Amino acid sequence: GLQSVSRRNTIKKLNTFFWAVCVLSPILGTSYVFGITSFFKDVPAAHFVFIGLNGGQGLLILIFDCLCQKDVRSGLYELYKRVKSRQLHSARTRQLHSARTRQLHSARTRQLHNARTRQLHSAKTQAVKKEKSTARKVKEETHL
Repeated sequence: GLQSVSRRNTIKKLNTFFWAVCVLSPILGTSYVFGITSFFKDVPAAHFVFIGLNGGQGLLILIFDCLCQKDVRSGLYELYKRVKSRQLHSARTRQLHSARTRQLHSARTRQLHNARTRQLHSAKTQAVKKEKSTARKVKEETHL
C-alpha cells in the first residue's frame, strides 16, 4: 500500500522532471554544452549532437511550448474550424452564384435569340413584300 503510493509519486516526479527538461532544454540553450565541448575537445560526435540539437531547437520549442499546451491546441482547433467553415461557405456561395449566372445567361441568351429570330423574320417578310410589290409593278408595266 504505502510503497506503491511512494513508487507512484516517484514515477510522477520523474515524469515531471523529464517534462521540465524537455521543455526547458531548448529555451535555456543546453545544446551549447555540446558546442562548447566540441570546441575544446576534438570529438566529432559532439559536433553532430550540437548541430542536431541546435538545428532542432525551434522544432522542440514548437512542440513542447506550443503544441503540447492545451489552450494553444484548442485555439488552433478553433482557427481550423473557422477557416473550414469559411471555405464551405465560400464554396456554397460560388455554387449558388454559378447556378444563378447560368440561369441569367440562359434567359438572356433566349431573349437575344428570340429578338434575332424576330428581326430575321421581319426582314424576310419585308423582303417578300418588296419582291411581290416589284413583281406587281413589273406585271402592271407589261400590261400597259
